Amino acid sequence: MLTRMKAWWQDARGISLPLTLVVLALGALLVGPLLWRVGTGYSATHAVETNLYRQYSSDAGAEYALLRLRTDQSLREQLLDSVGESTSLAMPYEVNGVVPTVEVVCVSSEPDGGPGASWFEYALFALDAGTGIHFNGGHNHIYGPVHSNGNFSINGGGNSFYDQVTAFSLGGVGNGNSFAATPLGNPLETGQTLDSPFAWDIGMFDDPSGTGAVQAQEEGLYHVHSGNWNINGEAAIEPGLHYVDGNVNFNGGHQIVEGITIVATGRVSFNGGHRSFTPYIPGLGIMTTSSSNQAVNLNGGHASGGAVFAPNGGIAFNGGHNMSGAFVASRISFNGGHNRIDVEPVRVTGGACGVFDIRATADGMTTHVRASECETGELTVLAWQLAGNGDG
Repeated sequence: MLTRMKAWWQDARGISLPLTLVVLALGALLVGPLLWRVGTGYSATHAVETNLYRQYSSDAGAEYALLRLRTDQSLREQLLDSVGESTSLAMPYEVNGVVPTVEVVCVSSEPDGGPGASWFEYALFALDAGTGIHFNGGHNHIYGPVHSNGNFSINGGGNSFYDQVTAFSLGGVGNGNSFAATPLGNPLETGQTLDSPFAWDIGMFDDPSGTGAVQAQEEGLYHVHSGNWNINGEAAIEPGLHYVDGNVNFNGGHQIVEGITIVATGRVSFNGGHRSFTPYIPGLGIMTTSSSNQAVNLNGGHASGGAVFAPNGGIAFNGGHNMSGAFVASRISFNGGHNRIDVEPVRVTGGACGVFDIRATADGMTTHVRASECETGELTVLAWQLAGNGDG
């Protein structure tokens, strides 16, 4: 019996080598196609991923151009004055390792006096190249774009920004503050300054013959206050243009005043209460030439219906109030919390409206955008198309 088993085992050993070779051959036949399929799938996934990165980069370039058209008055005017001529915009940073090339051209425009206009749409805008905008409080809510030609910093938490924030430089933005997600990144350090959006000057208003005062004088709505002007409670305020050679103090009271513009050489302060204005001078609610850090001091609620403009001094927000307008100053500070700021777009020219074509390219992928700034004064995207090679 043992002899037969031994003979069988010796015969079986001769069969194992062919079986092993067959198994290896079958494995080679199966593994090759499997690896090919895995490699093909990886290549396809990599190609899709690469093309998505290209698309995101070129789209970011288009979004940057739209932001500049929306907020840069000098760029819009340059494009409107040179219809058909392309202008290159320099992106200030990389997107997915690529700096998109961006070009904008105005393809058509309507003459001055048409339905379109240039609009200023910042909630907060600091002109000074140094101090800029500083938040020293928490739980402020800003509904509208923000820009600082200098620094932007936050020392507090719970502040929320619901639109793009740009600044020449960024200081600390603290913990617990939220910024709306934007294709450009938010907040964004640009290393760039923007021109003052407004051309208003005290000489336009301090004399009845000034260019900003002529109509008010003709209509009997030009009011001069020599020295400080104090408005207590619900004291009556005449509509029209008020030129104040001194300080302006609103103390308490709740009022709605239609058709009023205040231009002062001193500080303008709101102490308690809430006042809602609509401008007499189109777009201009309050202007002061004071160089004080609190040239406009907001300790009460205020709706200007237009711009609050302090080109030489600061605007200070103190305490928790709801305010609307376009707040433009040399520098801006928040010294208290729980303020809500809503942007009030300001029409800064009665000029032409235009249709603009944008071309943003990133590593062979191109985003084409057509946008219009007509009828409503808002920038409207008319078309958005993507083109590019599919190479992976």
